[in-house]
Amino acid sequence: MYTYWSSLFVEPKKVVRQIEAICKNFLWSQCHDYQKTPFIAYDFICKPKAKARLGIKDFSLWNTVIVAKYVWFIVANKNYL
Repeated sequence: MYTYWSSLFVEPKKVVRQIEAICKNFLWSQCHDYQKTPFIAYDFICKPKAKARLGIKDFSLWNTVIVAKYVWFIVANKNYL
């Protein structure tokens, strides 16, 4: 669901932080409202699987990339509009 909405709009930073907080809490405690200090930094596990990490996408970077992809598509295919 996030992929769809992030491809249409540039998400506000507050929304992205809230989504990341829910994902972090679920990853470490399997619920969205548990506040526990994690053993591993979230930025560390957002690295690619090739570097022996989990490969979780960074939501703010993902949002920027997917919107830029659509902007590039519109600019590259002017007759598409």
